[in-house]
Amino acid sequence: MKKLLFIALFISSSLMFAQKNQMGQQFQANFDITSAKTLGAQEYELTASGEAGPYGRVNITMHFTNKLNNTNGIGEFTGFAWSQTPEGITEATLQGVTKSSSNFKRRY
Repeated sequence: MKKLLFIALFISSSLMFAQKNQMGQQFQANFDITSAKTLGAQEYELTASGEAGPYGRVNITMHFTNKLNNTNGIGEFTGFAWSQTPEGITEATLQGVTKSSSNFKRRY
């Protein structure tokens, strides 16, 4: 589950600012998960914050579900991100698909 969350967070952080950046323009983004909780069967919520290049401190909330109710490890997520810089507030809505890795092993 942790690997799935990290992958989804990485992908969403890369895509979250795509509208403002030109193709090929890159920036460094580092996030720390601030909370993760189970909301029910195959439903999770994750919050994270971190520095994302020119956007400064970014806060993200993501909601992972499995509305397709399949057994292939495919799910979906929605979310919201925002940041505040001296230039103003930037907001983004997130939506995507997740797929868990079949070779994921739990470590205790």
